[in-house]
Amino acid sequence: MDDDEDVVVRLAMLEDRVSALEESVLGSIEENRSKFLALSEAADTEKESIAMMKETVEKNLHKLEGAVSLDINLERLARKEAETKLEKFVNDKILSLSLEAQAGSASYSQERLRGDEVDQYALKGMIVENLQAEREKWRNVEEHLLKKIDITSEEIQKMIRIESKIREESTRDIILMLSKFKETIGSDIAREKQERERVTESILRILEEANLRGSGGAPHRS
Repeated sequence: MDDDEDVVVRLAMLEDRVSALEESVLGSIEENRSKFLALSEAADTEKESIAMMKETVEKNLHKLEGAVSLDINLERLARKEAETKLEKFVNDKILSLSLEAQAGSASYSQERLRGDEVDQYALKGMIVENLQAEREKWRNVEEHLLKKIDITSEEIQKMIRIESKIREESTRDIILMLSKFKETIGSDIAREKQERERVTESILRILEEANLRGSGGAPHRS
């Protein structure tokens, strides 16, 4: 009778171990499942972040191209307008001087014309200098804008390289985390299998001892 009670007690203990093992395995599976979901969510978030960064870079590039093109067009229009006004001023001045010369006396007109010729030469020289100065000014503006385009393009390329590096590092980290996750699951499954084998062996030994006792054989304890 004592032997039967001993078998019952040992079986009950093994059942408790099996229950604890099942709870442990289920807990481990749930934990790993949570880790996997967290990894998947992190990967999705990283993809969204990279996509948003790429979209932002492209938008900034388009804005920059539009702004620079607008600046260049405005500068060219302003330069053409200034040149047109300057040419009109020269023509009006020459016409005014000619009309004044025609309205005066012959001697006065000749004298005035000679003086006007000098004035015209001086005026034309001044106008040429102004035109050259204006052209130089707009050339400098264009050079500045082109340099600005080059610098910004370089910055955008740098941003693209950084974005690419972040994507590569994130992908590598995710692959590494998934690899570790697989190793953890494999280790948990192997541990659970070994524990189940040990429990099964213990149950078989207990049943064997019980059979030996029932048949009058010598009991053997491990």
